[in-house]
Amino acid sequence: MFSFEFSTLEIVAIATAAFAVLVLLALYLPSVTRVSKFARRQRRYDPDDAVTLPDVSVIVYANNDAHSLMTLIPSLMGQRYNGRFEVIVVNDGSSSETDDVVSRFEMAYQNLSQTFIPSRTRNLSRKKLAISIGMKASAYDYAVLIMADSKINSETWLASMTRHFLDEGKELVIGYVAPDETMLTGRGSRFRAFDSLVDDVEYLSQAILGNPFRGTEFNIAYSKRLFFDNNGFSTSTHLVNGDDDIFVARVAKPKLTAVELSEPSAVQLSTSYPAEVYHDSKLRYMFTAGFIKNAAHLLTGFFSVMMWIWLVASIAALALAGINLVGLCVVTVLSLALWLPICFAWKRASATLFSRKAFLSAPFWLLLRPFNTIKYKLRLRSERESHYTWYSKS
Repeated sequence: MFSFEFSTLEIVAIATAAFAVLVLLALYLPSVTRVSKFARRQRRYDPDDAVTLPDVSVIVYANNDAHSLMTLIPSLMGQRYNGRFEVIVVNDGSSSETDDVVSRFEMAYQNLSQTFIPSRTRNLSRKKLAISIGMKASAYDYAVLIMADSKINSETWLASMTRHFLDEGKELVIGYVAPDETMLTGRGSRFRAFDSLVDDVEYLSQAILGNPFRGTEFNIAYSKRLFFDNNGFSTSTHLVNGDDDIFVARVAKPKLTAVELSEPSAVQLSTSYPAEVYHDSKLRYMFTAGFIKNAAHLLTGFFSVMMWIWLVASIAALALAGINLVGLCVVTVLSLALWLPICFAWKRASATLFSRKAFLSAPFWLLLRPFNTIKYKLRLRSERESHYTWYSKS
C-alpha cells in the first residue's frame, strides 16, 4: 500500500536535492555547454581567403624528440599560409639526434632554423629558457608555440591560430591539444581521459567567458610585444612550470585574448606514455594553481560538492520515502532532470574536443573526481620541492 504523506525529514531531503539540481543546471551546465556551443559557432579558416595573414614565427620545443620531428617538421612546412612564417626548433640539451634531423631539413627549407640550450644549464626552467631564446631569435612580431611531440593534422592549423591577430587588439590566442585516441588505453584510461577533458573544458570555458587563466603548451600563440613588455616569465623563474598557466593568467586580458577551437586548429598529443603524461600534467597544474589568482578551481570544487549533496540527499529521500509514491516519483524526476542534461552536455563536449566519448558515465566520473583530487594533493605534498628550479635529485 502506497503512502502520499511526507515527513519533515523527507521534505528536507527532497528540498535539498532539488536545490542542488537547480544550482547545477543553472550554473554548472552552462559552463560545460559553453565550449561546444562556441566551437559550433566559430567559422573555419578558408584557405582560399585572399586576406594576408601576419608574419609569424613557430617555436618548437624539442627534448630528445628526433623521431617526432621527422613527422612534425614536414607538417609545419606544408602549411597553407598566406603570409611569411619561419620555424625555429629549440633543441633542449643539444641532442645530436635532434640536431641531425633538423639539419637535414634545413637543407630543404630556408625558413627552418634551430637553436640550442646547453645540457649543463641548471637552476632554471629549461622550458621557459627555451621559449625565451626562441622568442629572441624570432624574426616576426607574432609567435606560435608547439611541442615537438605533437601532431598537426591540418594544412590550415597555423592560419587558424594566427588569423585572430588580424582582429584589433588581439595578442594572445589560446588553442587546444587533443589526446591521441590510440594512446588512451590501459587501466584507468577512461577516467584519465574524462578527468583531462573536465580540466580542458574548465579553462576553455573560462577563456570564452572572458576570464582566461591557462593555455596549453602544445598550442598557444602570442605577440612578442606582449611577452617582452611583461618581462616574459620573470615572475615564475623559480618554478619549473607555469609557462602556459601562470604566464597566461598574468598577462591575459579579455579584449586581447582569443580562443581557437575550430577542428583544423587542434594539435594532437603524440606520446607513448599517456598515463605518465596525465600524472605529470595533473601534478604540474595542481602545483601552479596555487600561484594563480582565479576562482575557477574553487567553482569547480563547489560544483563537485553540489553533486555529492544531490546524491546524498536523493539517497536519504528514497530511504525515508519508503512506500511514499509521490516522494519516489519526485526523486526520480529530479535525478533524471540532472543526469540526462549532464550526460548529453559531456557527450557534446567530448566530441567537440576530440576526446574519448563521455555519455552515461559522466556523472559517475564527476562524483569520483574529488577523491582523485585529494589523492594528487597528498602526492604533491611529498614531491612539492621538485617543482622548484633549485631542486635536484642526488
